[in-house]
Amino acid sequence: STIVYESKSFTIPAGGSNVNDPWDCFFKPDGTIVYFVSRGSSEIFAFGLGTAWDVSTGNSTYLSKLSSTGTSPNSVFFKPDGTKMYIIAGNDDVKGYSLSTAWDLSSISSGTYTTFHAGNQIATPRTLDFSSDGLKMYIAGTNPTKVFEYDLSTAWDASSSSVSYNSIDLALSTYPSNPYGLFFKTDGTKMYVLGGTTDIIHQYSTAASTPATITYPSSVKWSGATAPDAPAAGEKDVYVFITNITVLSSLYDGTILNDIKALDLDIERNAAILVSSQNRIITVDISDPTNMSIIGSLQDAYNLDDCEGVKVNTTAQVAYVTTEDDYKFTIVDISN
Repeated sequence: STIVYESKSFTIPAGGSNVNDPWDCFFKPDGTIVYFVSRGSSEIFAFGLGTAWDVSTGNSTYLSKLSSTGTSPNSVFFKPDGTKMYIIAGNDDVKGYSLSTAWDLSSISSGTYTTFHAGNQIATPRTLDFSSDGLKMYIAGTNPTKVFEYDLSTAWDASSSSVSYNSIDLALSTYPSNPYGLFFKTDGTKMYVLGGTTDIIHQYSTAASTPATITYPSSVKWSGATAPDAPAAGEKDVYVFITNITVLSSLYDGTILNDIKALDLDIERNAAILVSSQNRIITVDISDPTNMSIIGSLQDAYNLDDCEGVKVNTTAQVAYVTTEDDYKFTIVDISN
């Protein structure tokens, strides 16, 4: 409801030496030039706008063009300063071109470009976008219908030596079956995908939720450093490695504790509930971690045949036990 058509349009010059079968467009950040992918002629065209961002003032004569981009290009993207241009060629390659004069296609040296083959992850790449710092590249397409994320070791260098797939991809149930356009908000918090056959623009939120604060036990020491309490900007996880681990105690019983398969805690009674494949459920007193002891054991060859898992309900004082054999689910009273 907030988008209104202004009754302004630009009829793209077609035929002859002009655009043939336009598939994608890109605007110069100041809105004075629009670039079109001419898929039918395998070219990129630049047209000037008399008034910035007003397509009705588009010039019918192109400013510059790049020919021989490869078979049937699908998409075009520019580095924000206009010195790099990227296209997806029909052979599933991302081609990167350098412009000696920013935004001027005629300043590209003929036959000079870098390549990265995206076909290893996606059979039909359609569209691409980059992060604002040039260190990430995003490609969407079909087969599979996903958005793939790539890392660039050198900013804006989309060559095979710099680009690596980081095993991150996005597939959503609402994702268009045939994406033709991909765009990220400058700060990376929004992603937009155009459905080529649905005529719908899908909007996604990419902002991470506020990370939870991490509190460490007083026994954890951080010699010469400050303990992190949340992931830093741009990070997803905090990994804590504790090297000064001390064994408080160990409980051994070759019969009752033979072949333990799973455990859960009974917080109400400071106890650990264990199950073993020897048809047994065991209660261990852990109120004194330096002196544990077995306070209960039940063996039942029928109901507890080859125990595999256990979950304790401390309120009801029962344990739910799963067994591998005979497909049984057993509830055990652990109140005594």
